[in-house]
Formats: sequence, C-alpha cells, structure tokens
Amino acid sequence: MKTIGHVDLREGLYRITQQIIPSKPKCEQESNLSANCVGHKSNLWHYRLGHPFDKVLHKICKDCVNVPFNSNETCECCCLGKQQKLKFPLSISRARNLFDIVHMDIWGPINKPFIYDHKYFLTIVGDHNKHTWLYLMKNKSEAKNLMSNFLTFVKN
Repeated sequence: MKTIGHVDLREGLYRITQQIIPSKPKCEQESNLSANCVGHKSNLWHYRLGHPFDKVLHKICKDCVNVPFNSNETCECCCLGKQQKLKFPLSISRARNLFDIVHMDIWGPINKPFIYDHKYFLTIVGDHNKHTWLYLMKNKSEAKNLMSNFLTFVKN
C-alpha cells in the first residue's frame, strides 16, 4: 500500500516515469523475517503480471528495483498449465465408408458475437475422410434443425 513510482499514459500503455526507491522493509531490518513481508515473496510479481516466463520477469527486475525475482522458485500453476497429457492411443476402429461415423460438437457462447449475432457453432467431422463442416448459430436451439438438414444432405 505504498507508492512505488509514477506512471504516464502513452499510446494506451502505462509507462514508469519516476521510480521511488523505498527504504528497506521492516522485515529486512530485523534478523527474523516476517512471513507477511511482500519483499520476500519473489513470486508476487510473477502472479501479478500473469505468470510470465522467467526471462521476462528477469528483464523487469533489472529495470525496476522494487520487483524481487528468484528463478529458483517454481510456480505450481505454471507447472500444471504446461503439463502435457498422455497421447490418446491409436484407434483401430475406423469408418470404412463415408458418413458411417460422424462426430458433432456444439460450442459457445462466445463473448463477442460474430457477424449477424452468431454466438454458437456446430462442428461436424466425418470419421472416414476427416472433412469438417462448421455451422454458425445464434441459439443452441438451431442445432437440431441443422443436424437434420445435414443428414438429408448426406443421404443425397
């Protein structure tokens, strides 16, 4: 809750114009370190800045004295976010003819609607040839009609 610098708004970005170097925090002056001291939570700025890579935070630390950084600490959220799942096993079953198996998925709503207020999407993928059809929808209720039209299209 202390001022660490002054900023100026230029071209939509806040830029540090003057940095205030504070006196050492109370916990650094004492021999025992307080757990509540922000100065010792090196990951605090990592969290505040949206979990940037170590190189980014290291560069910021060079420019700003008030941003502590410890590259030896690992962020559990970053580790979990970068963790890769095991690959799916290769499937032996495969559609022998066109449209024997069709995969469908409805997804949405999206925050900013596309043209003509489309907020949902129906994706249809043919298992045999992997052809994909994408239908834009304003409401989920349109899916039933689109699927029956697609089946009619396939039969023809």
